[in-house]
Amino acid sequence: MNRSKNIASNTQSLYWKCQILGWGTVSIYWAYTVYTRDHYGLFFTLLNYVLDIALGISLTHLYRYFAKKLNWNTLNLGSLAIRVILSIIVLSIAYMLLANLKWHFYWVWIQHKHYTLWISLKYWDPVLITGLRLMAIWILAYHLYHYYKNRLETAEQNAELLVIAKQAQLDNLATQLNPHFLFNSLNSIKSLIIEDPKVARRAVDLLSDILRTSRCQ
Repeated sequence: MNRSKNIASNTQSLYWKCQILGWGTVSIYWAYTVYTRDHYGLFFTLLNYVLDIALGISLTHLYRYFAKKLNWNTLNLGSLAIRVILSIIVLSIAYMLLANLKWHFYWVWIQHKHYTLWISLKYWDPVLITGLRLMAIWILAYHLYHYYKNRLETAEQNAELLVIAKQAQLDNLATQLNPHFLFNSLNSIKSLIIEDPKVARRAVDLLSDILRTSRCQ
């Protein structure tokens, strides 16, 4: 139980580290772009950077939540592929709309430009293409990771079952051999009693130790 909890905790920690590191790295490009091209200024560049990270993490974490809840990692490749393609499209559109909404609020509320909300939201190139690329990479990496993890867990379970089966065979063999071993030992001791009583007593002691050890195991 503790081992399972530790594995789950380590997996969760790795997930969040990858999320923050991955989206933090990707968002550096957009921070550089708005700072050098659009002249956002240092504060709004950093704010935009944080919002880009939050946007990417939120959308992909939402996908992970539903994928786990609906057990998509247990589906066959064909069924999973359909869901993955549809999810990439939906998440990319959501990414585009939220990114455009963020852009709209900055230019309208901060810079006081005259852009209608509709004009801001319908701007798709290159935001939608970027969303498609990022969501496709993330979702494919997510499912490849779980595919690899499931393969390792299956191999580990098979190895454990093999060890259990071998141990059962050895126990069964030991059960069959013990009566024969005891019978032969007693016969040998019987002969030694007449020939060499001292050695016979030593043999009895050794046989007792063996039987005691065997019982403890």
